[in-house]
Amino acid sequence: MVTRVFTIYQLVYLIVYNLPKMIHTFNVKLILIPNLFDMFIQDQIDINEAKSLIKEIVDAILILSRRNNVLFITSILLNNLLSISDLYYKTLLPLFNKSIEIIQSKSSERFIMKIDEKFCNYVTNYVTNNRKYFISKNDLLIVSKISR
Repeated sequence: MVTRVFTIYQLVYLIVYNLPKMIHTFNVKLILIPNLFDMFIQDQIDINEAKSLIKEIVDAILILSRRNNVLFITSILLNNLLSISDLYYKTLLPLFNKSIEIIQSKSSERFIMKIDEKFCNYVTNYVTNNRKYFISKNDLLIVSKISR
C-alpha cells in the first residue's frame, strides 16, 4: 500500500490516526517513510509548532512499533538549517535501534559511514555498538530515475 500526503498536518494525521487502522486492516509489518521531516523544512514551520508535531509523530511511531511489532524505516536528510536539522536529528535518531549515518569528508572523495546499533542486554539494560567505515564515491551505487 502506498499513501502520499501533501502537508505537515496530513502527515501527522496519517501517522497518528490512519496508520493504526491500516496496520490492523492489512496486517502491515513494514512501514517506509522516506525523508520523514522534509516537509517541516520546506514549509518553514515555527520551531515550537514543529516540536509539538514531531512529538506526536514520535509517540505514535513508538506505540505502533511496540504494540504491532512493526518495522519502521525512514531517512532524514540534514541540511543547512541547523537548528531544525539538529532538532530532528536529536529527536528521531535515539528512537531507532539501528541507524546509519553517511557523511561526506570535506577533504577527500570519501564518505564516512557510521553505524550505531542499540540492543537490550539484560545485565546492563542497553548496549550501544558503534562502527565506522570509510567508503569512496565509487563504492556507492546511485540509481537515478529512469526516463521513459
